[in-house]
Amino acid sequence: MTAVYAAGAAVMAWAAGVLALAGLPTVPALLLKTVLVAMVLVVVTWRGLQGVRVTSGVVVAVTVASVVGFLANPFTWAARTFLGQLLLPAGAGTLAVDLVAWVAVVLATAVGVRVRMRETAKGYVR
Repeated sequence: MTAVYAAGAAVMAWAAGVLALAGLPTVPALLLKTVLVAMVLVVVTWRGLQGVRVTSGVVVAVTVASVVGFLANPFTWAARTFLGQLLLPAGAGTLAVDLVAWVAVVLATAVGVRVRMRETAKGYVR
């Protein structure tokens, strides 16, 4: 999962950058990058947890894998990974905002999958 987090997010950030170079204004390009990277985080987490009994330990492992993926993403080292650039100029603050948002999206998805699996197991889902 770690490699998929890093590669998927990097490809989406690169694609948004290409669109920005093609003439898309800065803010819409940053919004597009944010949406694309968030989609990667949600899909990788959701698909990675399919068929797995999602315990607290699994949620922690997925979170750690996502942080390693964040650090392995080449855009992280330029402080241009996720949504921080919408709020701050590139730098340490942007890096912190990106990391917190990245982990929040992954955790929310993992907890959502866990809740859904519990509901399914108890017969709450139609």
